[in-house]
Amino acid sequence: MLKRILVAIDNNEIFNSIKNKNIYDVYERDIVYKEGVLEYIAQNEVDIVITRDDLEGEMTREIYIKQIKLLKPQIKLVLFVKQMDETYLNFLFNNNVFDLIDIKDNNIEEKLFNLIEGEKSIRYLENSNSLNSNVIMEDASINVVSKKKIAVFGTSRSR
Repeated sequence: MLKRILVAIDNNEIFNSIKNKNIYDVYERDIVYKEGVLEYIAQNEVDIVITRDDLEGEMTREIYIKQIKLLKPQIKLVLFVKQMDETYLNFLFNNNVFDLIDIKDNNIEEKLFNLIEGEKSIRYLENSNSLNSNVIMEDASINVVSKKKIAVFGTSRSR
């Protein structure tokens, strides 16, 4: 079965590159605003959404991402990131968004296809100046642990 991909990055070169591979079921146009992305995925089956966090629209990047994940929690979201800091990175990881590409990167196409095809998440944010280089590395260097809540009951007194 072909992977169903929605491209929403407002970049014809990247859109055509994905569409011309002829190995994916790609929506026929590149959606250029956040609300259009949400409307499309609410009404259609999509496996992968490729989008930018700074896409045009009325909502913040955080609300945009939360809405996508609320509509389709299991969707793979490949996100082009314009600006990164530790707070935003934590937000993305907490919302199960791990496939990240720096929007200023020069080698986007190869990295994008690695993310589409790969089973593992790969983070391509080497060019991000705002983060400590040991915080963001490629692939296996950031281990994502499934979220589990643990409650510990008792008193702080020792006997």
